[in-house]
Amino acid sequence: MSWEIGLFLGLSLSLGMGHGALDVLLLRHDARPMRAMLIYGASVLGFAAVLANFSAFALVMLLVMSIWHFGEQGFAADQAFHERWLMRCALGGASVMWPMLLSAQALLALLQSTWSTELVWIVLLWKGLAGLWIGVLLVSLILMVKRKQFQIQLIAEVIALAVLNVLLPPLLAFTLFFGLYHSPLHILRVRSFGSVPNQAWIITLLITWLAMALLAGMMWAQRDALIQEAAWWLRWMVVALTAVTLPHLVLVSQANKLLHRPIASPH
Repeated sequence: MSWEIGLFLGLSLSLGMGHGALDVLLLRHDARPMRAMLIYGASVLGFAAVLANFSAFALVMLLVMSIWHFGEQGFAADQAFHERWLMRCALGGASVMWPMLLSAQALLALLQSTWSTELVWIVLLWKGLAGLWIGVLLVSLILMVKRKQFQIQLIAEVIALAVLNVLLPPLLAFTLFFGLYHSPLHILRVRSFGSVPNQAWIITLLITWLAMALLAGMMWAQRDALIQEAAWWLRWMVVALTAVTLPHLVLVSQANKLLHRPIASPH
């Protein structure tokens, strides 16, 4: 197993799953929290079972969901609905579309080693999405200039991710973004949400990390087999992330106003 895949698995199973586990704290604010938690858990298991044998389709789903989920931000109160969609997609697409545009050869090699039989249609679809994203990004920048209302988060992330994908292989660039930026930032946002008791978020993280540590121990015990099956573990992680991301992005979108402060409109 390459160290890049190992790092991807490690950060995804620790901080990645940890930031998703905090959804239980957001679900506490539902009118019927236990019912909401059961639906959430059943959704994750159900999606995982359905996608288990369709990891290529799961990868495409993860790409599309990432565009929406990573685009969570505070919007100016006077922004039109279509502008919010454009800005959101422009921000969210950077982490998953720059790799195809800036480090395509390395990305194709990774896809070939993991999804060789589905490579052609994955690449065609990914390239198409990347082309559309560039258009959305350009329109978003034009709107910001026209309105003289610049979203610093969008501009900074798009530039930083472009640099990251020029300097690093695509999987490593995404791992650092997801594991060391997106996930910790979400954990801090939930932590700063005043109505969540300190003990609740700490216990949730500890239980999640304990479970992930046990899983890591089981994986280490089979490390010889894992070295030979790196592509299998990468496919498995994509399915797991896709199954968790779908209910997670819905919940986080509903809690957007709680977790993201709106941007003040210029006077």
